[in-house]
Amino acid sequence: MIKKIALCFILGILLIGIANAATTCCEKTNSGALCQNVNDASLCNTHDINPSTHVSYKATSSFCEATSYCKLGTCIDQQNGICFTSPQSVCSSPGGYWSTLSQDKLVQCKLGCCLVGNKAAFVTQVRCNSLASLYGLDVNYRADIKDELTCLQSASPDVKGACVFMQDSVKTCQMTTKADCQTLAKSKTDALFHEGFLCSAQELGTVCAKSQNTKCDSDNVYFIDTCGNLANIYDSARYNEENYWTYIQSSTCGNNLGNQDSASCGACDYYYGSMCGNKGTKAADYGNYICKSLDCGSYRGPFSYSPTGFATATNYPKHGDTWCTTDNKNIKGVTANSPGATSFKLICYNGEVTTEQCDSTRQKICFENKTTRTGNCKVNVWQDCTSQKTAADCNNADLRDCTWMTVTQDNSKDTACSTPDSFNWAPSFLKALFSMPISGGCKNNNIYAFSDIGLTENSSISGASGACLPKYSPGFERDGSDTTTGGEICAQAQSSCLVTYEQTGLGGITSGGWHCINNCACKTSAWAEALNNISIQLGDCGVKNNYIGASGINTIQNSVQYTNCSGGTKRNGEC
Repeated sequence: MIKKIALCFILGILLIGIANAATTCCEKTNSGALCQNVNDASLCNTHDINPSTHVSYKATSSFCEATSYCKLGTCIDQQNGICFTSPQSVCSSPGGYWSTLSQDKLVQCKLGCCLVGNKAAFVTQVRCNSLASLYGLDVNYRADIKDELTCLQSASPDVKGACVFMQDSVKTCQMTTKADCQTLAKSKTDALFHEGFLCSAQELGTVCAKSQNTKCDSDNVYFIDTCGNLANIYDSARYNEENYWTYIQSSTCGNNLGNQDSASCGACDYYYGSMCGNKGTKAADYGNYICKSLDCGSYRGPFSYSPTGFATATNYPKHGDTWCTTDNKNIKGVTANSPGATSFKLICYNGEVTTEQCDSTRQKICFENKTTRTGNCKVNVWQDCTSQKTAADCNNADLRDCTWMTVTQDNSKDTACSTPDSFNWAPSFLKALFSMPISGGCKNNNIYAFSDIGLTENSSISGASGACLPKYSPGFERDGSDTTTGGEICAQAQSSCLVTYEQTGLGGITSGGWHCINNCACKTSAWAEALNNISIQLGDCGVKNNYIGASGINTIQNSVQYTNCSGGTKRNGEC
């Protein structure tokens, strides 16, 4: 009994000694440590100022756990979204917030799955936003994921591989992404994703095996397995390699030119003008697909970049070429300005030629740039052509689509050139523009000749050196619905020529007959043809064949009307 009391006494002395050995809580020690229990108060730094409380660091004869300044709580780094357990003194960095609550009771400290790029981290939402900002990536925060393992498994959701699962007591497989396999696992609980593997990999033990079939995907040719899954890009030289049917691999075959029509390599290249398509008459070592050329090699229609004007076996449209044509390209004698003619833009794209109509009445015209091999429909700005008085204004392509035609007087057969004429032969729009009628001129073969589609210089026209006409003749509706507008446009080209006759002999007693003395050239077809050149340029006017090559009811001959100009009496059927 005496021994037992002595033992208890010694133990009590030891416990009291331990308590007395660590009775001071330093808010900060002389060495810089925070909230430390020490056995000597002289070890505490009570001179420095605590930046959090703005008073001197404290020292108390007690365990730190019992003090208010070193009591443990939760420190929230509001800038980086990090939560950790610490005393308030430690939570003094900029942006730090201290709470007496534990982390699991603070909303700011709730953890979720942060998906940034192909990485995953189980962190707070603030931390997730900070990481996304740091790497310049979009953030995808999944608060519904409650544990770190599931979060880490969600990383790289778009990575591809083999998703293996049981179906109808058979181990089968789908080539898919990790995310899709995880979705499938909700209904197929045994679904397991194998990143980077093909379903035909023998070590997976599925029913999917290699095959000789191919298919198109993402413009390339791929082998497929017996389950219909994509394998690697088609490379017939590697068909018997085990690794080629085990792992997803980058293509190593090809000629770096898109492998057009290659029988052995399916690495197509859209930039170089190829994409996956049915082989047709071409050859393939396996399957029915090859890298088909995007050029329009089989096209044999109108092609303005060919010397012949039509595509040939050696000169055909390339992928991306655009060019112009009309619906009368192969009709002899028909031009783009013929009544009913339509301008078209043709496009070679993905091996096919398509047609885009500009406008059925030539209010839009197709224009080409042979250097860049491009054609485009643009508005035909012809409306104010006949109002222009100078060649500079007429030919200003930035403002209008017009052409300037000069005028000249042809006196090649006029020998006398002594008797002035006064006549009103010019087209109506020139009369209004240059204050016609024209005065001056000479007898006999005095005529204003038009070279090509225009007039040549003539000083006798007051202030005029030519005429401005539409460069691209506008058209009228084929159904004739705009006869009023069309009639007004065509009427601008109407003109008259006064031909003067005299009768020889004594007052007609002798049989001298009537003889032309002024503007005799107007009796010839040359005068009418010259004016017709203006008429056809104004629109669907004058004498010309239509877009299918058919002529109208008018001819140069019957387009001239003769009228009696002297007291109602006709003289030899002419005026």
